[in-house]
Amino acid sequence: MTQHIQDIPLSAGSVSSIDGVGCAEGSAFANSNNLDRAIAAMIRNEFAAAQATLTASTLVAIAGIGQFGWLSGASTIQGFGTAVTGLYREMLALSTLILAPTTAMGLDKYSANISLEPGALVKARSLGAGNWSVKPERATGLPMVNPTDITGIGKHVIPVNIEAFLASTTNGPGSSQVETTTNKINFKTLDYDASTAETAWLKFIPPSSADESRGFTFEYDWRYGTTGTGTGIAMSLSILALSDGDAEDTAPGTAVTLTDAKLGSGVHHMSAESATVTPSGSWAAGDELMIRLARVPTDAADLLTADAQIKAVRLFMYTDAATDTA
Repeated sequence: MTQHIQDIPLSAGSVSSIDGVGCAEGSAFANSNNLDRAIAAMIRNEFAAAQATLTASTLVAIAGIGQFGWLSGASTIQGFGTAVTGLYREMLALSTLILAPTTAMGLDKYSANISLEPGALVKARSLGAGNWSVKPERATGLPMVNPTDITGIGKHVIPVNIEAFLASTTNGPGSSQVETTTNKINFKTLDYDASTAETAWLKFIPPSSADESRGFTFEYDWRYGTTGTGTGIAMSLSILALSDGDAEDTAPGTAVTLTDAKLGSGVHHMSAESATVTPSGSWAAGDELMIRLARVPTDAADLLTADAQIKAVRLFMYTDAATDTA
């Protein structure tokens, strides 16, 4: 078997031969030429020789392939084997591969398996003791930028002014144009009653890059303009996904309620981020989403006696593609 640079001991005193050529203390002087040739061949093999194609398995030993190689197969890879600290390797995926975020793989903060398409590049640096720092890149050259979204591009905010919502014909909130007293700041609100459950709707067509396997989260901005008692409000969001041919008169998915505490009359309020809201039906690419925003007067935290004047909503959506298609 051909010896590789990484196989040579780090301590010079421990090197007794290189690629079969003896170099221990007292070795024949005639070995020097052969040693020069062996070292030159090893350097070339490390950086420029045609490298091996390795088949994916639980453990793929990459140290001995030289600095560049290929990976094929469909098994989930959990480690790259033992190598000296600092050794660097790059591997090009020839098929769809799975990398598991084990301690040995060192995939930073990724919490689930990473799917690599053909043409993806895996960069790996040995940390010693069988552990590696692994940096995968997509075939497009883009990095896997979102640690928690290991199959996609990332999480994005969609800011929505309240003017985009349509108050329901039945039990819809009223609306106001607010102007502040001194500086004459103007904005629109939807005014949700403290005792009647009122709703408004947003029609939203997600981009083709949206990850339909994941739901949404939301936040809302609000105020109240009159002196009111109570400690806060509760707003809910639910979503209906409509595909071609679906009945429009269909119930949205389970509503997620998000509460926020009262800070003061005429003060800008910003809620925290909600739990995940899952659309009803089978959300698919190209679907129209009907998003219902409602106040929940029956919630134990909804105690504000004044109207909850909603100013804006922020939707958070995941994407699984770098660009949108028509």
